[in-house]
Amino acid sequence: MIGDQAVSNFYLGDVVTTPNGNAIIEENMVYQIAYTSDGEQFTITIFYPNEGDHAGDQQTAENSFLTKLGITQDIACSLNVTVQQVDLNLTLVGEFPLSFCNDAPQPTVTISPCRAILVAIDQSNAQGVMSGALDGLDGCRATIGIKNERPYWVNFRVSTVGNGITLSPAGGHGNFFAENHVLPPNGSVLFEVGYTARGQTVTALVDSTTASGWPHDK
Repeated sequence: MIGDQAVSNFYLGDVVTTPNGNAIIEENMVYQIAYTSDGEQFTITIFYPNEGDHAGDQQTAENSFLTKLGITQDIACSLNVTVQQVDLNLTLVGEFPLSFCNDAPQPTVTISPCRAILVAIDQSNAQGVMSGALDGLDGCRATIGIKNERPYWVNFRVSTVGNGITLSPAGGHGNFFAENHVLPPNGSVLFEVGYTARGQTVTALVDSTTASGWPHDK
């Protein structure tokens, strides 16, 4: 029961909970549905990684909320529910009631593709051959360095995941090694990355099919 309304047990399943009864009922790249036991407050957070279908994302999240609690729209409107919008930096940019409740204002927030990007470097599979580092960050653009930790020439491959992400050698055609995907002995290259959404990735892998493997001092 929430207040005087009967709801499904949303603590069941893959739910993150705390000892005081708070819960993250559902979370994905588009939205999060959370419950705070103090005040019996539900919060639906819509993430805006890019200029996508904002209204569609909110409708999807609200429909999932109804399904998780096993309630109708009318019952949902009687609960303490807030829909909020955050940008890529998780900064609150808008807060509204459920869209289907009477007199609910429609979101009209215009959000920049990004105010700031949070970049994490995962080197768990580097095996000591290459390392990565964030060399610079300016809003949607980052400069990422890839370093050869070995005393011989290494060829590598780079790939991206995510629509709209761009990747290019820093300095353009003047960055010969980056453009040709080769790392000099104990040397490094720089790439400029343009992000447009949360969750986009750049992967650098050693290309064992073309790596020379010859030490530079032989």
